[in-house]
Amino acid sequence: MQALDNFAEKANKAKAYIAEFIGTFFLVMAVSMDGGFVGVGVTLMVMVFTFGHISGAHYNPAVTLAVLLSGRNSIKPVDAIIYIVVQIAASVLAAAVALGLIYNDPLVTNIGYPTLGESHTGYVWQGMFAEFIFTFALASVVLNVTTSKDYEGNSFFGLAIGFTIIASGFAIGGITGACLNPAVGTGPGIIAAIKAGSVDPIKWIWLYYIFPLLGGFLASIMFRIMNYDTDYRSNDITYN
Repeated sequence: MQALDNFAEKANKAKAYIAEFIGTFFLVMAVSMDGGFVGVGVTLMVMVFTFGHISGAHYNPAVTLAVLLSGRNSIKPVDAIIYIVVQIAASVLAAAVALGLIYNDPLVTNIGYPTLGESHTGYVWQGMFAEFIFTFALASVVLNVTTSKDYEGNSFFGLAIGFTIIASGFAIGGITGACLNPAVGTGPGIIAAIKAGSVDPIKWIWLYYIFPLLGGFLASIMFRIMNYDTDYRSNDITYN
């Protein structure tokens, strides 16, 4: 029985990794194929509903970090690392596939890699803050609608997450492209850099790692504070 239990646990983990790969792949495909903020948000929404019950539907290293640090035991550190590796690998493959599909399209210039808007390149701090605060918003939404005891079994979690992406796109799309996701900032940039033979497409990649991850970190802290009574306090303690 122990052997069967171990096999079942490994199989469940493998399914979760595959789910993260597929979900991230289609998310980055939507970005790379210029689906627009609405298209990207809807794609994320669909993938969250599709695989949320298997992997938690992170598709984003910043979200994985937030879930890990939230202390809800939703994911172990080793699994979180594998999630992030899988997400980045899926991003690179998705961008490569997208480039293959639209390679000869004269209207395609960047296969969706994020960059600072032309009017903001001299004010990098704006991009830093935008990615930080809106990733904080995204990770906060994910933590509250998918892990909080108050919302267990809800049927709106995918809508909340997808619409957060759409709203973020309209709010800061002109500043940073509303990446909010280190994986999304990686694949399209790397493939575009290879195609162009230049490092220019990845010159801001550090920004799309550091500040979304900081936003996820802050979201985990705020989740602990705001949900302490319902999600962290021992069940045998009564309070007014």
